[in-house]
Amino acid sequence: MQRTLSSDSIAKTPAVSSDTDATVVDTAATSPRSAAPLPQVNTVGPADHPLLGVGSTAPIGAVESHTLPVIAVRATVSIEPRDHRLDVLDSDVFQANLKRALEVNLDARKYLVAIYNEGNGDQQRDMREEQWVQKAADHGHAGAQALLGVLYSLGLGVTKDYDSAFKWAQKAAEQGHAGAQMLLGLLYTRGIGVERNEATAFAWFLKAAKQGAAAAQMQMGGLYFHGRGVAQDDGSAFEWAQKAAEQGNEAAQAQLGNLCIAGRGIEKNVGSAFKWFQKAAEKGNACAQAQLGNQYLNGLGVKQDYGSAFEWTQKAAEQGNVFAQANLGWLYLNGRGVEKNVGSAFKWFQKAAEQGNARAQAQLGNQYLNGLGVKQDYGSAFEWTQKAAEQGNVFAQANLGWLYLN
Repeated sequence: MQRTLSSDSIAKTPAVSSDTDATVVDTAATSPRSAAPLPQVNTVGPADHPLLGVGSTAPIGAVESHTLPVIAVRATVSIEPRDHRLDVLDSDVFQANLKRALEVNLDARKYLVAIYNEGNGDQQRDMREEQWVQKAADHGHAGAQALLGVLYSLGLGVTKDYDSAFKWAQKAAEQGHAGAQMLLGLLYTRGIGVERNEATAFAWFLKAAKQGAAAAQMQMGGLYFHGRGVAQDDGSAFEWAQKAAEQGNEAAQAQLGNLCIAGRGIEKNVGSAFKWFQKAAEKGNACAQAQLGNQYLNGLGVKQDYGSAFEWTQKAAEQGNVFAQANLGWLYLNGRGVEKNVGSAFKWFQKAAEQGNARAQAQLGNQYLNGLGVKQDYGSAFEWTQKAAEQGNVFAQANLGWLYLN
């Protein structure tokens, strides 16, 4: 059966906040009774790959926001022994787009599909042996093999097939293809198409990272930070994150900011943290936006500015970042950077509380207790206060004692 691939059929992996696979250390439980913000250091672990990357819970939204121009591939079918379309698969543009396709870059994905469909008219062939990329892969062309690996892993232009993805990625990786080595590392990390093996994943990421693949360098930083597949080493985590960040990798820039603000692998430096968070935040990274807002809120590495704190915190909160949602609730509750609005505060505390944020649960319980932005409800006050208290939130523990007493 033949089918046409439209841009609508290229599914975008849901953007996920960097908080989903990282440990958030909330060092200050802010009481709504006090208007003065307390510094909060959110030591988020390095962000994971949005589809297959490092992580124990859910893949994380680490996406390169800049894109390479999509180059139309319209080579004439060659009757020469060498198919000149293979030159495209050897080009730097192809290599860059291959890596970006793994980072959920839609333009890069469309580019790869356009290459795959070249010479087949508007429809793809069901007879894969007649497909030119398949022919090249069968004859050992590493670029073609890597392309098939990526397409099968993402289900772009072909039916998603992790076994085939692994087979082709392995063939290309063994020939030294950096993009395929990156993909192979991701497959081993998540146990897709092959038994999960973080040590083997580390080995393949290292090969790609040494070839300068920024996404692989970012993964190396994450593996060293978490001690997965290799002994935990903050210094090496910083080193690899820095290499990737200096190449413009947005997720690595957020990682580097987290390492700088937490003093992991480097002496604590809130100024450097601000610089790296700003770079990633401007590319749309939710974790970085949340951290940037928090630094503006507390004057960490930058002059305190409630307006900028609200702006960046709101951007992150709207992307689902739980840390930002809790901070946005606080800003609305106290009228910092925005007009005071207890109803809006309740809305954002509720979003964060439902994701398990203890500080937001404590604040939500307090609003139910006092009828702030919601009808007074002692039952709901007890429920949310208890959830927060059981997580060790001191403010909630005090309120819970009051509820039991009365």
